[in-house]
Amino acid sequence: MRIAYICADPGIPVFGTKGASVHIQDVVRELVRRGHDVEIHAVRMGDRVPADLADVPTVEYPLDADGAGDRERA
Repeated sequence: MRIAYICADPGIPVFGTKGASVHIQDVVRELVRRGHDVEIHAVRMGDRVPADLADVPTVEYPLDADGAGDRERA
C-alpha cells in the first residue's frame, strides 16, 4: 500500500529527538517493516535522518515567513 505520512505541525521536526518526532519515526518504521511504500510530507524535517529511514522519500513544505499571519488576518 502507498502511504503518505503527513505532519503539518511546524513545531515538530520529523527527524527530531523528542516525543512526537520519535513517534512519527516509529510509525514510519513499522509501516515500512510491514512492506508499505511510505512517503513523509512535512513542514519541518529536522536534520538528523536515522540511517534506517534514509531511504524513505520526503517532501518538505517550508513555511513562508513573509506570509506569516495572512490567514489569520483574512
